[in-house]
Amino acid sequence: MDDRESVVYAEPMGLMDSLKQLLTGEVEAAGELKENLERSWSADLDRKEAELHATPSEKIDSLQDRIEQNSSFFGELRARMAETGPIPQVDDTDTPPEPRH
Repeated sequence: MDDRESVVYAEPMGLMDSLKQLLTGEVEAAGELKENLERSWSADLDRKEAELHATPSEKIDSLQDRIEQNSSFFGELRARMAETGPIPQVDDTDTPPEPRH
């Protein structure tokens, strides 16, 4: 028996097999995206329904929570601006930018 006869050559993947594999991956990715969107929309809907059925005192508490979150965000922003200035320099030079005319 000749060595050449004992070698089995693999068939190259056909165009249709490649296309099928590509589309299968795309379908799986689209399915995952759909599930993520459904979860996100469901959570948003649940939150909006809870806001709709909230008592006035619960609405006030919710607004106060939002105000505190925004205040802390702006407090951090003010502290960062105090350190770097309103427009931080992006290069390492110590020269200020040229004024615009």
